[in-house]
Amino acid sequence: MSGTLAGYAITPYMTHAIPNGKSIQLICCILFSIQFVGWFGSWHWFIGDVWKQFHTLRVALLTLVAVGLEFVEARLLTPIWILSHPSLFLANTPVVQWIGYVSTFGLSAMLYLALFSFIPKMGVVGWKRWQGSLVGLGLLAILWFGGQFIESRVSFNKLPFSVALVQPHLRQQTNHTWEPWRGLIRLTEDSLASGNHIDLIVWPESVLTPSARSWAMDQVAISDQSESKVALLSRSGNERSFFDINSMVQYFRHQSSSSLLAGSILVNQGEENKFGLVMSVSQQRNCACLWNAHSIEGHDRLQIHDKQILFPVMETMPSWLGSEWVREWLFSGRTVGQLTPGEQYRELILTDSKGSDYRLAVSICYESWLPWLPQYHAREPVDAICHLIYDGDFAGRSDYTETMLKTIRLRAIETRTWQLVCSYWAGTAIIDPRGHIVAELPPAQNVLRSDRL
Repeated sequence: MSGTLAGYAITPYMTHAIPNGKSIQLICCILFSIQFVGWFGSWHWFIGDVWKQFHTLRVALLTLVAVGLEFVEARLLTPIWILSHPSLFLANTPVVQWIGYVSTFGLSAMLYLALFSFIPKMGVVGWKRWQGSLVGLGLLAILWFGGQFIESRVSFNKLPFSVALVQPHLRQQTNHTWEPWRGLIRLTEDSLASGNHIDLIVWPESVLTPSARSWAMDQVAISDQSESKVALLSRSGNERSFFDINSMVQYFRHQSSSSLLAGSILVNQGEENKFGLVMSVSQQRNCACLWNAHSIEGHDRLQIHDKQILFPVMETMPSWLGSEWVREWLFSGRTVGQLTPGEQYRELILTDSKGSDYRLAVSICYESWLPWLPQYHAREPVDAICHLIYDGDFAGRSDYTETMLKTIRLRAIETRTWQLVCSYWAGTAIIDPRGHIVAELPPAQNVLRSDRL
C-alpha cells in the first residue's frame, strides 16, 4: 500500500504522456509496492535474533543489500529507478555534491548507511540503545555540510563557445504535416539577425526528415547541388515538403556561418545473408547530427552520434509484444517506429571560426537519465554535454520538466561539465558544472543564447 501511494504521488504525468497512461501508471505503482516489500523484508530479516549482538555489521550488510537491490532495479526496471532513487529527491540540497566523488550508487550507499544507523540496538536499555541514532545524525550532518564545502571549492571556466538553443514549443502531430523545422528555421534566423555570431546552433531530438545512409560507409551522402530557400521550405502544393540532413547542410552552408547540431532519424540500408540468401535490411536509428561550418583537416564536416539506449516500448519492443492487439492497446492506433540502438558511442568535435576545437558529448532523450552511459565517463572531460530532448508528450506538466532538469543537474555534478539542454516544449536550459541552472526557457517559442546570459 505504501508503495502504491508513493507511486501515485511521484508519477502523475504518466497518465498524460502516453495512451493508456493510467494503466501503465498502475503497473508502475504495483512495482513500487514490490520494491517497498523488498526494502522492508531485508530490514526485518537483519533485525532477527542472530544479528542482535552484531549491530554495526548488521547495518553495513543491510546497506549493501539496499544498494544491490537498487542497482538491479536500475538495470532491469530502469523507468522505476529513475523516479525513485535517493539522489533525485536530494537534487535541491548540498548532499548531491558528493556524487562527483562517489557516483550515484555511492551516494545511495552513504544515505542508506546513515538512515539504517538510526535503527536502535535490540536488547539494550538506556541511552546506548540510541547510540546508532547519534552516529546516523552525524553522518547526515557530514553529508550536508560536506556537500556545501565541496560546492564552494568547485572551480570551472566559462562555456568556451557560444551556443543558441532553439525551443520550438511544439507537440508531435499524428498526421503527415509534422514539420517542426519550419518554426526552428524562423526562430534561428530571427535570433542570428539580432545578435552576435554564434558558434553552435542546437535543435532538439528528431526534428529532421528521415535520411538514408549506407551501412558500409556509415555516412549520409551529401549532395553538392544547392537549392534555394523557397525550394527547401516548400515544394509543389501536392508534394509534402521536407528538410533532411542534406537539406540542412545546403541551407546552413549558404545562410549562416554557424554550426548546427540537430536530431534526426537515420535509415541504415544494407544487405544480410540469411539462410543462404542475400536480403535487403533496413534499420532506423535515432541520431544527433553535427554539421561543422568550419572544419580542419582530420575532422568530418558532418558527424553523427547514434543513440545507445532506447526508451522501452515507445522506441523498441520485444518480439513477444509485437502483436497487433498489444500495440493497439499500448498506443491506441498511434504510429510508433521501431528503432535500433547505436553500436558505438562517439564524441563530436565542434570547430569554431578561429579554428579551435571543442569536444561535445551528446545525450538523446532517455539517455539523460542514465548515469552509467559513456557520455558521463570520458577519460578526459568534454567541453559540454548536449541533451536533445522531445518532451511534447508532457506538455503542460511542469513536474516532468522539473524532474528532467534535476537528473541533468546530477549529470553536471557527476561530470563537472557544462550541460546544454534543448527540448521541444519547455525546460531548455544551460546548467553549469556545479549543477546550477544558469538560464532556463519557460514553455514558449524562444531561443536561449549563451552570449546573453
